[in-house]
Amino acid sequence: MRAEALSATSIVVRWRLPSPPPERITVERMDRASGAFARAAVLGADAATWTAEGLVPSTFYYFRVRAEPVQATPTESDGVVGARTLDAAETRPDAPTALSATRLSGGEGLLNWIDSSRGTARVVVERGIGDGPFGEVASLAAGMRSWLDTAAPVAQRARYRLFAENGAGRKDRDGANDRASALHREGVFRVSIGVLPATYARLFGPRPARPAKGGVVETAHDFTALDVLTPHPVYAWMGWVQILSPTTASYATVRPLIEEAHRFAAEKLRARRRRSVTDEPPG
Repeated sequence: MRAEALSATSIVVRWRLPSPPPERITVERMDRASGAFARAAVLGADAATWTAEGLVPSTFYYFRVRAEPVQATPTESDGVVGARTLDAAETRPDAPTALSATRLSGGEGLLNWIDSSRGTARVVVERGIGDGPFGEVASLAAGMRSWLDTAAPVAQRARYRLFAENGAGRKDRDGANDRASALHREGVFRVSIGVLPATYARLFGPRPARPAKGGVVETAHDFTALDVLTPHPVYAWMGWVQILSPTTASYATVRPLIEEAHRFAAEKLRARRRRSVTDEPPG
């Protein structure tokens, strides 16, 4: 069982269902001021999560979950967990980073990203067609790091951007890497590609050091240049490169890198599946 703050006024509690199944689940809550648990919710037998709303910002709350009738054997849900609601300045989560989009053979768009922000309630995917405006196309659960756009237009260029949201809303999408490339400019978009170490070295030499939080890597490249392949301003230390608003002139340069990244990702997935099969106990 665990508790996690979603915003300045909400905390989500998650647990595993006991066995045998109960008739109902009761959630109790206590804050430090009261010093006593009180019933906060009565849920159905299949409930495995509950969100406390209307809490006080920057306040610690304790929770416990009980199966009713009480199980003869203690379960993982027994016990107490706690979490502090966020301060007002902490409420809006950071947007996912290192977004990459790959067109698959069937025309679908495969998106991958890094989501390390705490307090995310959902991830919002927005898509723009050609040079048109962005619109929301998916609302995903917190913690997801990939999504397959099965409705991506086959004969048109698709652009994507992501936001993380909770009860307090979303942050401005211009984080450190967005500002470094001036992505606020109308119609400017980034294609990020995770290349192999040998490929990065061939293109740009040794990878730079990891930048400080909120900073960018130290190279001599102009991260705002359009249609020019450069190291990624934040993730070059991990072997990522970028190109802003690529055109047909750069297609021959960029396509092999995207194909390489796709092959590498597919091989990692196949290896992971092989390991999972090998690790299965004999029947």
